Amino acid sequence: MLAFFRSLGGLLGVTASGAILAHQLHSHGVEAVSALGAHAATQTVDVYRHAIASVFGAGAVLLLVGLVFLLFLPELPLEGHPATVKDDQ
Repeated sequence: MLAFFRSLGGLLGVTASGAILAHQLHSHGVEAVSALGAHAATQTVDVYRHAIASVFGAGAVLLLVGLVFLLFLPELPLEGHPATVKDDQ
């Protein structure tokens, strides 16, 4: 079960990253920039840089949301297992 959900999470992460990248490239007009000629090389690099930064920004936001949820999770002891006692030595 753990391996399945790990694979599913990887699949969704790669798919979402690809969708964000494609949307950013389409919305900033990479086709129009590539038709301009040699001067457009720097503009094309800027469009790709912005698209990749958007992918990493979305990942960072998702990571922060997960961290906030993690901080508010209650600590539940395992049932049937005695709590471990730490020695002061």
